[in-house]
Amino acid sequence: MSLDKSAGIRGIIYFYAGRRRAGLDDLRLALEQNPNDAVTLYWLAFCEAACGDATRGIACGMLSLRLSPRDRFLGQKQAALANALFYGRRYVEGAEAALAATRDTPDSVAAHAVLALNLVGIGRIDEAADALRTVRALAPAYLARRLSGESHVERVEDRERATVFLRVAAGLEDPAAAEALR
Repeated sequence: MSLDKSAGIRGIIYFYAGRRRAGLDDLRLALEQNPNDAVTLYWLAFCEAACGDATRGIACGMLSLRLSPRDRFLGQKQAALANALFYGRRYVEGAEAALAATRDTPDSVAAHAVLALNLVGIGRIDEAADALRTVRALAPAYLARRLSGESHVERVEDRERATVFLRVAAGLEDPAAAEALR
């Protein structure tokens, strides 16, 4: 097999350009070529979960943290794992990972957003609202897009659950709406 050194970065570019499956294929190729690449694993944690395979996303996120537990991407890795845990409906673990991500990267919009999602998942609405206030302060346009349903998440039911949970944290939906989706 010839080495395709650009597969990982191309995978992320494709994913965020809306070519999710092509991006996922390239990220998987990058991992096949280097199974110990902690950065590719953390991107896969996010992308696998966003494409509907939370179990694989969680495994990739955990392995990424095990392989390189102290690198400069620690906060992003924890946020990616928290995201996968949210889509896998493992909200307590997701909140723990997201909280760790916010400590390591206090200005990370993604870390605070996924913290809010997981906190709504465990019914801690007031704390989720606090996390969402941080998101609003850091990136109001991002939050407006997410509250309107914009997302890179492929599965409709996952995207809808995330949107409802964020709207509950923002006080735009009744907490009972989240209860029905937990």
